Amino acid sequence: SKTPTTLRHSMNLILRTLVLSAVVFSASAQDYQIIFNGKDLSGWKGLDQFWSVQGGSIVGQTSAENPSKGNTFLVWQGGEVGDFEFICKTKFEGNNSGVQYRSRLSRPASFGVSGYQADLHPAQKNFGMLYGEGLGRGIIANRGQQVVVDAVGKKSVVGKVGNDANLV
Repeated sequence: SKTPTTLRHSMNLILRTLVLSAVVFSASAQDYQIIFNGKDLSGWKGLDQFWSVQGGSIVGQTSAENPSKGNTFLVWQGGEVGDFEFICKTKFEGNNSGVQYRSRLSRPASFGVSGYQADLHPAQKNFGMLYGEGLGRGIIANRGQQVVVDAVGKKSVVGKVGNDANLV
């Protein structure tokens, strides 16, 4: 397995959820790279008090006894990629979580990031929304919306994707 050879954008995969498996596919080829070995956090960095590997999965956890002072992420350090598909299985409890992509480490000491997040949220109407973490945009697109953002940042809903089968 290898990373794509044509680099158009640098990217850090940033994760703050339970990952059972994670794979990056190159959009230009059928190559893929497994980015989590199932054993330890080799190739990933984050605040040690929140991240571990349990039962072959990456686990991120906060609690009343071990709270986070703001959003913090586990950042993949395996290189730069071009166009890609990211595939993972997730499980979460409590409030929301998400997977960051096309993001940058904006607050290195706390592993805070700025970029796009596929949101994992307990409310089905918000599950899968596109959120702009640290971008000053907040929710960019709710679940099922096709949105265009113009040069000055104005969002317009221009269509619909998917179906409403699981919306509550």
